[in-house]
Amino acid sequence: MKKIQLHWKILIAMGFGIIWAIFSGYFGLNSFTIDWIDPFGTIFINFLKFLAIPLVLFSIISGVGSLGDISQLGRMGAKTLVLYLITTVIAVSIGLGLVNFFQPGKQSNELTKVENRLKYELWADETQTPRVDTENWLLKADAETVERVREKYKAEQSSADYQAMSAKNSKVVEISSGGPLKPLVDIVPDNILKAMMDPALMLQVIFFAIFFGIALALLPQEQVGTVKLFFNGMNEVFVKMVHIVMLAAPFFVFCLMAGILAKSADNLAQMLDIFVSLGKYGLVVLSGLNLVLSGHVLAQKLPLSNIWTKCLVAWMARFPETSSASCRSRALISSLVQK
Repeated sequence: MKKIQLHWKILIAMGFGIIWAIFSGYFGLNSFTIDWIDPFGTIFINFLKFLAIPLVLFSIISGVGSLGDISQLGRMGAKTLVLYLITTVIAVSIGLGLVNFFQPGKQSNELTKVENRLKYELWADETQTPRVDTENWLLKADAETVERVREKYKAEQSSADYQAMSAKNSKVVEISSGGPLKPLVDIVPDNILKAMMDPALMLQVIFFAIFFGIALALLPQEQVGTVKLFFNGMNEVFVKMVHIVMLAAPFFVFCLMAGILAKSADNLAQMLDIFVSLGKYGLVVLSGLNLVLSGHVLAQKLPLSNIWTKCLVAWMARFPETSSASCRSRALISSLVQK
C-alpha cells in the first residue's frame, strides 16, 4: 500500500477539522471543542515557536562557521541582499495586485459587516486612532446591537490574538516614530538572551548568529574545532526535533482548525460566513505564492512539482493559524470599514 505523503495528511486533517467544527457548532459543542481540542492546537504552535529560534541560531552558526574562505560570505551576502530586495518588491506588487483585484476581505454578510464596523469604531475610539472615514455607525445603529457588539469586543480584548495584535500595533508606532536609521539600530541586539526569548526579534538572533559564525570561521581549526562540532550537533538535534513534531502535525492541525473555528463563530451561519472569507483568503494567498514560486522555479530551472510538494507541508501546517489570525485581525481593523 502506498504511503500517504505528509502534506496530504495535513490537508485531510484540515478537512476533518472543518467537519468537526460544523458538527460542533450545529450541536452546541463549541465549549467542549475549545476546552478539550483547541489546547492541542496551541501546543502545536508553541512547538513551532520554541523550535524556530534555536534552529535558526544553530543552523546559521554551523553554516557560516564552516566557510573556509570568509570572503565567500561577503559575495554571498551581497547577492542574497540584492535578490532579497528584488523578490520582495515583486512579492509585494503581486500581493497588492491580487488583494485589490479579488478583495478577499470584503464582507457579503450584512450582519457581520455591521458588527465588524462597530468593533472598528469602538477600537478607534478606545485607542484614539483617527478613523479612515467620517462615518459614525455607532450613532446610526440601534442601541441593542451596539451593546451586544460592545460586550463581544470586551470579551475579545482579553484574548491572546487581541493582545498580540495590540503589541504589533505598538511596535509599528514605535518604529515609525524613530529616525531613518531606526531599522538598522534594531538589528543589533543589546541583550542576545532577550532577543532569543522574543520571536519578534528574530532578525537580532540572525545578526548574532552570522557574527558568531564569522568569528568561528576566522579562528584556527585547532582552537574552535570542538565548538564547531557542538553547533553542528545541536543543529542536527533540532532538525530531528522538527521531524518528530511534524509526524504528529496532522493531529495537531485537526485540533488547531477545529478550535479556531469554534472560537471564531457562535453558530453555524457565522461559521459558514467564516468559511467563505477563509476560502477567498486562502485562494488569493495560494495564487500569490504560486506566482512567486513559479518565478523562482523558472529562473533556476527547478522541478516545480518537487518544490510544491516540499512547500505544501509548511503552508498546510501554518495555514490554519495564520489565516485565522489574519481574519480576526482584519475583522478588528482593516476590513471592518468595508461597506
